[in-house]
Amino acid sequence: MNIASLLVPSLKLAEERPIDKSDYENYIQTSSDLLGGINEFDVEKDKESINCAMIFIAEHSNISGWSYEEESKCWSSENHSVAAEIIKNKIVNHENKSFQMIVTDVFEEILTKLEPKLKNWSENPAACHALAHIINQLNNEIIEKYLGRLLPFILRFSDSWIIRPRLLAARLLDRLLDIPSSCFIKFGRDKVVYDALIKSLSCQDACVLQVSLRPLRKALLMTCKDEDRISVSTIDHFMSKLFTSIDLETKVDKKNLKVELLSSTWNILEKAANRWIPRLASLVAGEVDLVSSVACGILLEMWRKVCLDYPGPAARESKVILPALVQAIWKISHGYIGTDTSVEMDSLILTLSKQISVDQDKFIQLTNDIETVTSNQRFLHAIETAKSLA
Repeated sequence: MNIASLLVPSLKLAEERPIDKSDYENYIQTSSDLLGGINEFDVEKDKESINCAMIFIAEHSNISGWSYEEESKCWSSENHSVAAEIIKNKIVNHENKSFQMIVTDVFEEILTKLEPKLKNWSENPAACHALAHIINQLNNEIIEKYLGRLLPFILRFSDSWIIRPRLLAARLLDRLLDIPSSCFIKFGRDKVVYDALIKSLSCQDACVLQVSLRPLRKALLMTCKDEDRISVSTIDHFMSKLFTSIDLETKVDKKNLKVELLSSTWNILEKAANRWIPRLASLVAGEVDLVSSVACGILLEMWRKVCLDYPGPAARESKVILPALVQAIWKISHGYIGTDTSVEMDSLILTLSKQISVDQDKFIQLTNDIETVTSNQRFLHAIETAKSLA
């Protein structure tokens, strides 16, 4: 059986654009007619076709964790997936090895066969998917060996304006960044990868940002590894971009993701956190009115940790934080901020108590004789609770 004839062909596009199922109607129909003879594939007789068979398997196999519509195998069908599984089982049984080991043994040949298509990646999305599937089978040692050949393709994917290749690039960079950082730092690749991933902060698509969060944090850790936190460094430039991006963000889902990134990278600041605590205080104060949002919950938790880890700098921000927290509790207590549960109020009270513990004098000054201003028992009880927890 000629497995090469079953491989997904290149598209002939008049311009670079997103692809869909309609682009592959002819291939799906034509190749489906040939799949009936898949049981005739003989690994021993067709040994020279094993590399094509491995690519066919990769083109039509799902990749765990890839869930966005732009990551779908629009060139494939259920019949193709079944055929790929049949061929895979035949090869594994014949070689008496795991699929991962077989991929490792023939990776040089597979990559050589894929490279011409990867150079013209916009017309060969199935080949790009196949590369991703195969890379996910490799161990770090093999990825390290071939990094110089793989990285240029992946960086080109990340430069596209189309969602599919950008998602692909982020997924692959996440895998590549699991190898020793010395492989990147040695030739300055760490900076190149970081620059490619930081662009996700300004992308319009939440899915690209979400997939980029983990590899971006890995790349940031790598570039900051040996930098002195006393002077302004990469982490400061990153925080500047991230805070600005959060301020300008109007979409709730993207703001939540960016605040999540802020939370996961805050500890990288180490001593440099002192420079950014005022900026974080302003952000927290600006978000507490949206107390039921995911972003606000993350920020309140962050501020509680700041109070524990940096009590001095946190105390200096009392003039910003205390009024915002008290005002938010006031609004919830008086029904100006709708909330279905007490979770949001509890979070505010707990955060207020941590702030009181670092600057009780400012709190007393702010709330002195507050019971003369309101008789709302829910509000007064919340303030008293925060004070008792401090």
